[in-house]
Amino acid sequence: MDSRGGDRPVLMGAAGPKDRMAHPGDRRAEKAAVIVLDGASRDLLWEGIRSGRLPNLARMAEGGVRGEMNSSIPPETAPAMADLLTGTQGGKHGLYGFYTLDRETMEIKVNTYRDVRAPTVVDYLESLGLAVGLFGIPLMYPLPRPSGGFAVSGFGVPDDVVWAWPRWAYESLRGRGYTPSGRVLALVEDEEKTAEEEAAQLLGCWEGLKAILDRKVDDITLLVAWFKETDHVAHVLWHRPDLVMKVYEAADRVVGEFVEEYGRDWFVQVVSDHGFTARRRLFYPNSFLRREGFMRLRTSPATVFRAAVTGLLEDARRRFAGVEAEVHRVGRFSVRRRISEIAARSMVLGVRDVDLGGSIAYAFGSNMTEFAPIYLADGIDREAWLEALREAFSGLQGVEEVLDGRSIYRGPEAQRAPDLVVRFERDVTCMSNRIMLNPDRMFERPGGVYAGKHEFVGIYLCSGPGVRRGVVGGVRRLVNVMPTALHALNLAVPSYMDGDVDLWCFEGGGITLGGPRRVRFGPTTSALRGTIESLRRRLRERRRGDERPGGEMGGPD
Repeated sequence: MDSRGGDRPVLMGAAGPKDRMAHPGDRRAEKAAVIVLDGASRDLLWEGIRSGRLPNLARMAEGGVRGEMNSSIPPETAPAMADLLTGTQGGKHGLYGFYTLDRETMEIKVNTYRDVRAPTVVDYLESLGLAVGLFGIPLMYPLPRPSGGFAVSGFGVPDDVVWAWPRWAYESLRGRGYTPSGRVLALVEDEEKTAEEEAAQLLGCWEGLKAILDRKVDDITLLVAWFKETDHVAHVLWHRPDLVMKVYEAADRVVGEFVEEYGRDWFVQVVSDHGFTARRRLFYPNSFLRREGFMRLRTSPATVFRAAVTGLLEDARRRFAGVEAEVHRVGRFSVRRRISEIAARSMVLGVRDVDLGGSIAYAFGSNMTEFAPIYLADGIDREAWLEALREAFSGLQGVEEVLDGRSIYRGPEAQRAPDLVVRFERDVTCMSNRIMLNPDRMFERPGGVYAGKHEFVGIYLCSGPGVRRGVVGGVRRLVNVMPTALHALNLAVPSYMDGDVDLWCFEGGGITLGGPRRVRFGPTTSALRGTIESLRRRLRERRRGDERPGGEMGGPD
């Protein structure tokens, strides 16, 4: 069994670490790091570099490559995490958001690390005998156990499970007060304090990671470290860029200290899983689908009740503008989130209220991006209705492009992907999980606690041996990050990865003689997989007596 509970891949015909092709005169890195600043905005980060407030990132840009990064579709942390770790798009790894919708039962399931269906870079490097360190990875539960490395979960993982491995790493971080999702603060009256605490939390995560690196840095070949605070502060304080910059300054310090203390000779990539921008207009795609006759609601008693509650809430919001924001100011985010989730799932209209037999299409997905994922009902003429939907959405204000899902998602998991994806202008937030009672209510100005939203384009910087100096330009893809890291390490890129090596980042166009190499990488049989896992566990028990599988601190099987 692999680190996510699926088939463990095995290398077929690839060279091991001792067989790397060395090209005389080439400089290559022995280690690589990917530092993810969750939601880092191109506008704010480039301004911080220009103004001198982010000196370490500025030095990295001057000594390496700086550009922009296209995220996953939609640009949410969950699919972006899978894009990054697997080097594939959703049609292979199967994550299209934080939630998966069963299109037959209309039941919603929260995604976890186990739902990533493609091999990760951890699987690939372990087959080469190389260790990986993972820190702060969102949704990373059940917890993987990288052989010779370490794993620490991040946002979206409960605090009351075992969220770090090995055991000593868990105990060290718990003693420092680390929790996977952190303390996401409400927008309180003291906005300065909110920014200060988010910055302090980010630096606290870095101190915890340093304590692990001091013991494991010599063992690992690749580090992936994810810092969530740059995203969380932007959601609630985007209207105060001076305060958001305080958290960016903390991130800048982390990057500088990492390079100085550990990564001087590493190939280092600093990326954002998605960008960030202002949240100025809300669009409700299900309202549009209802108004145009593409969607109908059920007539069951439960749906009628939820429709009545939804109508009351809409009327209250309309009558008492600004009350919603004040309500959100009271209490901690965790309390607010629990209340809103209970209300959203049990008391107001949702996707479960769609009449599948009488509908052509419905929207389901993120409430934080400019993308509206559209799903078709079963048993209809797909091509004819896709064309009708494309024509209808193309005439809407703010629409930039309408994409066929089959052009975005390709692979064995594509059958669960959206059939159509509508992309709006960057300041539009598509409220794809909402169904409003009034179908004419499609656009509105945002209220509530959130001031910022995700956007498709984020940031990218890289530096290290063999990297070109002071280069600006080029739009990269998130799925290119791992293939490029492997190439910098002079390792072949597994053939299942959809991403490409960004050769323009390197002096002379590349590291290896003849350019990037691809190698086949596939699953083992169940018997061999079980044997390998059993041997690995026995070795761990002998070498680390304090890490007992199934024990209190050992993590999930």
